[in-house]
Amino acid sequence: MAQSVRVSDEFYEMAQLAGAALGRSLAQQIEYWARLGAAMDAAGITSQQAMQMLTGDTSLRDRVMATLGAAGEPDRVAQAIAARHALIEEEVVTGQRSAESLFAFRRDAIQSATMIFAAEPTPSSSTW
Repeated sequence: MAQSVRVSDEFYEMAQLAGAALGRSLAQQIEYWARLGAAMDAAGITSQQAMQMLTGDTSLRDRVMATLGAAGEPDRVAQAIAARHALIEEEVVTGQRSAESLFAFRRDAIQSATMIFAAEPTPSSSTW
């Protein structure tokens, strides 16, 4: 069943632009970001840490994985995630951090992005 949710105009515009660039509807884009955020929350990874890992900071990835890797201690991991989530929420509410700072991509980067598609292979080229 579809539900309505209020989001800021800025977030709405960012999702609309990103969705159009990626061939997703607005709803699909917001659901994608929500699932991605939920997965990051579950792993205790901030968007800043994710960006560092995406840019090749393997030491950060190893530290995050070591922190979360206590498979025999799911309660400790869940508590650490909940504490981090509460801290980030408080930073946004008190104005120490903007909600947009939690996004993986800056607004200007999304707006100026250009999609480049690979050329279709010709029948004579060797492909899988």
